[in-house]
Amino acid sequence: MNSLSELDPIIATRLSTLADEIAQHDGIPPFGATALADLRRPAPRDSYAVLMEGEDPVGFAWCDGTSAEFGVHPDHRGKGLGALLLKAVHQRYPEAAVWAHGNLPGAEAVARAAGLKPVRELWFMEADLSPIERQLEQDPDRVTASLQPPASMVLRGFREGDEDAWVETNAAAFADHPEQSQVDAAAFAELREEKWWQPHLLRILEVKNPQPGEPRIAGFVWLKPSKPGAMEIFVVGVHPNYQGQGIGGLLMREAMTTAVNMGAARAVLYVDGADEIATHTYERQGFVHKGADVQYVGATSPATN
Repeated sequence: MNSLSELDPIIATRLSTLADEIAQHDGIPPFGATALADLRRPAPRDSYAVLMEGEDPVGFAWCDGTSAEFGVHPDHRGKGLGALLLKAVHQRYPEAAVWAHGNLPGAEAVARAAGLKPVRELWFMEADLSPIERQLEQDPDRVTASLQPPASMVLRGFREGDEDAWVETNAAAFADHPEQSQVDAAAFAELREEKWWQPHLLRILEVKNPQPGEPRIAGFVWLKPSKPGAMEIFVVGVHPNYQGQGIGGLLMREAMTTAVNMGAARAVLYVDGADEIATHTYERQGFVHKGADVQYVGATSPATN
């Protein structure tokens, strides 16, 4: 595997286009936000294995050293290219875990043929927003009342100056989460450079007068425009000091109402399938399980030891 900085400088654009073509065919993106963000960097930092036909890429794998993803153009499947990409990943990073987005049959077959076993599921959940739309039409005052924060807090959109406080709350809320805990100040800044970023869609629950040593942000919910008619609840977090006080429910109601006001008919989100508390919370909010991304590892991976 090579860094893209060692390859043709225009290859990153072609790989982004290939990822889009695969997603359009499968209905599921083959790569997550981390890989796609790296492709958009002026100098990508992660490692890639690329299969070319002439001057066109027909498949590629991404790896940051611990996690890997791969995709093959639909016209070039059934030729063993997925296995070649997976082999390239593990030649350089023998213990890298592999994500199969949507766990489509082809990706699952490649992973199992390589001797990998599923160890984690990231559930994709979806909720119909029409009940909230009806509530807004029939009883808007009741909806407004349900969105009122505690008297000591204010619920608002992100603004400049919130950066450090947001990073602090995110780190505390997701201290044990393998991905979200890695969103430091630099990663947060990169996310705010994404084309979908809109400050008012990062809803902040601010403590008006925090005591010394207490967090300024009690919780937050971040929305991301998704497919037409859908809004993704990108992440929702509550600082441990404020958990168990109904703040998570308040933030979810705020997110879903905001989604309706933005014209969305559906809300979608991803959640660790093993997190029963979170999955049950979302089910109570009307979300249903629609599919899963599956993580595969080999026998020597730390995840299996």
